[in-house]
Amino acid sequence: MTFKTETRSQFEALLSELGKRESAEIIEAKTDALNRSAIGQVIVGAWWLKKKKNVETKMTIVCGRGQEFLQDFCGEKGIRVWTPNHKQDSRDN
Repeated sequence: MTFKTETRSQFEALLSELGKRESAEIIEAKTDALNRSAIGQVIVGAWWLKKKKNVETKMTIVCGRGQEFLQDFCGEKGIRVWTPNHKQDSRDN
């Protein structure tokens, strides 16, 4: 199930639905390079869902291109980095 939240009511509907689930995947998309902002978004989102709704999460960032040191960090933290436009992405897990 996918939710796109643009309004407060859509976000509240998402939270209500997540409260009924055991797990969820947080996906942050960036058209440019992997960055700290995207990493922070998925980390905070996962932390919040665990704390407030007791929902286990997978974290994924979709981006235009990776950055080696940030991809290494993501790998250590269990964050999947997907760069669909690049053929070689050795850190895509």
